[in-house]
Amino acid sequence: MKHQLLWAMILAHSTVCLSLKANTLSWGTHLERITQQAQELDLPFEGKLDTKVEKRLKSYFTTGRLQAERMLGQMYLYFPLFEQELKNRGLPDELKYLPVVESRLIPDVYSSANAAGLWQFIEPTARHYELEVHEVVDERLDPVRATRSALQLLSELHQQFGDWTLALAAYNCGPGRVQRAIRKSKSRSYEKLKRFLPRQTRTYISRFTAAVYFGHYYQGHGLQARCPEWEFEDIDIQLMQEAVSFEEINKLTGLPIHKIKKLNPAFLTQYIPARKKGYYLMLPKEVMKKLKTYFHQKQDIERRSTSLAIAGKLLTAQHTSEALLAMVDLAENGQNNRAMKWRFEVADLRFRNSRQRLWFRP
Repeated sequence: MKHQLLWAMILAHSTVCLSLKANTLSWGTHLERITQQAQELDLPFEGKLDTKVEKRLKSYFTTGRLQAERMLGQMYLYFPLFEQELKNRGLPDELKYLPVVESRLIPDVYSSANAAGLWQFIEPTARHYELEVHEVVDERLDPVRATRSALQLLSELHQQFGDWTLALAAYNCGPGRVQRAIRKSKSRSYEKLKRFLPRQTRTYISRFTAAVYFGHYYQGHGLQARCPEWEFEDIDIQLMQEAVSFEEINKLTGLPIHKIKKLNPAFLTQYIPARKKGYYLMLPKEVMKKLKTYFHQKQDIERRSTSLAIAGKLLTAQHTSEALLAMVDLAENGQNNRAMKWRFEVADLRFRNSRQRLWFRP
């Protein structure tokens, strides 16, 4: 198996689990802080503080506080991946908040429209970007490949519209509807054309603006990250080309199967098939070390076995050639009866000997 280390995400437990006191702020105090801090945001799109943004933030900081803190815990796991991929493509860092809107950073969530994963791909779009979707693997649930495909789509939409607000709107409702809104409004300004977009899309932009604010200023509103069910102190992502089951990983490393599944929801049957271009596997670093050691040892054994098999073939070929040469010598010395015993004529022996890949002379 060929391993390819992408990156290690160092998530210190002391950083993830903040020790803030329970929230005692009134909504009025929250709103005052929001109004002040929202002006400091440098957004790459036409985001503004309106009643829809305030409604979403009120959910984050009051009634939906528990869910918001769980999302913060997921941010520590997935944001290093998003940030690296965005940086590689030269895209705005704020796009990392899009999965907060799309999936609440739940990697295995499915919508009523059968969209799936952190970035909520439907099947036709997933297949267009060469993501596998079948009964064994659903790469829409793979954080690495789904992220790369989503960023490719967003990049294409930005190239088409030349504006990040319109690109986000098109991500939600499709580029065709955005084009129609442009024609009807005779404008490419989101504020002027948004009334021609679906209501869901208008809300979508407000929710995204709220998610960006939430990610920047949650600490000032008394929120703390809820740790996952186990501590992600150090996570590795490896490219796996050989087949392996979650049960095998469990036996080799001791990591419980439900935790392997939590980190790798794309493998629907708890089995990673063999594939030339590989599948991505995410595991705690110490667990990954054990798995890599096992496969390295397995490769060494396979290489030695292959060498022995090749040596055996060479030895067999050598013995065959030597036997044929000996029979030619017997025939030329007048001992044709030996050659006839094996039903070979002298000329036939010479021909067969000449066909050997290896020629060994005595």
